[in-house]
Amino acid sequence: MRRSTLDALARVAVAVTVAGGLLAAADRTNIRIDLAGSGAATTASRSLVTAVELPCPGTELGGVDGVEDLPTTAQVAAEAAPTQALGGLAARLPAAGSLIARDLSGATPRDVAATSREGRLTATLTTPDPLLVLGGGALAPGVVTSAESLLDTDRVHGLMGLACVPPSAESWLFGGAAEPGHQERVLLVNTGANPVTVDLEILGRSGPIEAPAAAGLVVPAGGRTTFLLDAVAGGERAPVVHVRTRGGYVQATLNDYWLDGTTPRGVDDVGGAAPPSVHQVIPAVPGGLRGSVRVTAVGEQDALVQVRVITADGRVALPAAAGVAQVPAGAVREVAFSALPGDAVALDVTSDQPIVAAASTVVSANGVRDFAWSPSTRAIGGLAGTAYPVDSPGHRVRRTLSLTATAAPATAQVVLVGASGVVTERSVEVAGDSVVNISLDGTRAVWVRRSGGRGELRAGMVSAVGDRGRDGIAARPLTTSRVAAHDLDVIAWDDQTP
Repeated sequence: MRRSTLDALARVAVAVTVAGGLLAAADRTNIRIDLAGSGAATTASRSLVTAVELPCPGTELGGVDGVEDLPTTAQVAAEAAPTQALGGLAARLPAAGSLIARDLSGATPRDVAATSREGRLTATLTTPDPLLVLGGGALAPGVVTSAESLLDTDRVHGLMGLACVPPSAESWLFGGAAEPGHQERVLLVNTGANPVTVDLEILGRSGPIEAPAAAGLVVPAGGRTTFLLDAVAGGERAPVVHVRTRGGYVQATLNDYWLDGTTPRGVDDVGGAAPPSVHQVIPAVPGGLRGSVRVTAVGEQDALVQVRVITADGRVALPAAAGVAQVPAGAVREVAFSALPGDAVALDVTSDQPIVAAASTVVSANGVRDFAWSPSTRAIGGLAGTAYPVDSPGHRVRRTLSLTATAAPATAQVVLVGASGVVTERSVEVAGDSVVNISLDGTRAVWVRRSGGRGELRAGMVSAVGDRGRDGIAARPLTTSRVAAHDLDVIAWDDQTP
């Protein structure tokens, strides 16, 4: 190959990165990039995804050798995005599609009993075996999946919900405390065909915790590995877990469970927080409750951190100096807050050094207690959504969509799927540094896309059972739902090519 051709190909590689940024910003197809002076050209296009795999980790409180299983049940809900959420790409949907739930526990994955119609799948999990939801054809673009449990036994009480997201190479997990009876489990799911090695770095108030047993964990192909965090950091008041993989990807979740003597005090699942940054935003924090923000400084220098509350009326500081903390490098600190405003709010966390962050809130009534973890999230860049059971058996769950705009106003396109499958959409204006809350009563899924404005948009859902959540409370962010893949055809030629 001639040197001019090699140079042209190198310049094309750079252009591919540029094209990816352009395509992420708009629903544009057949974008042609001519490289001046190179004699090369590329053609990029977006095509709808035709296959999506979303794993759910199985029931959380079982499956560990030597540890008593606590019987629990999780309701899985998966939903493909309606055409209203897909924008201009909806016209390119294929004629047929499928949603399938598959059990990964055996050597040969098998389909499991599930109900599937009108682009929705529901299933019940009663074992620790991972479940894989597969969307294909017309039901692949924008599909979202979650697992939710409402538990009320003499050993476990509370509401927990988790978005079933694709595996990744790195995650930051929050949860746990040092009170007697607290138990934290890191759940690692591998949907691939080969084993994956995982290293867990555990950080605490004094910095990294020596835990040789947390390094080199092997997650089998198509399986799950559970690591008991309290076995190596049981006395740590504020643990944070940094998950890194070797040789593949895993889905990582932290389950936080508390049994105070013989009294259940709550349970929750926590997915990964946003990657390190000097600015973190935590959407969908339940209002009217006390709690704290847990922050880790991940750089080589101490971080000066400030926490402020974003409400429907704007951004406000915590009382006095309560919202400011010095976080030593590699260590963890918590910023406590008293009762927040009654509606769902967001928390704005700024720092002079890179940090990761999540918030916990606590509800207590009549001797029963539950808590919710809300991790920080990235701003919505494309389409984000979640699906959920219409109601948990025997209980009505009140759900609220909480939209947050930061730095400047943002316009959100909100698409709702009702319990009967009827789709509605609305445009919502969110002022800069403020929150808009929308009731999700009578719905089963929601998607959000930023359709205008210069502000960053984030979204999450708060779920509560009973008066002010006394029977259970949970919060989770809306997660990115994959809609399109970038296809790139590359043609390179010499300067002499006609």
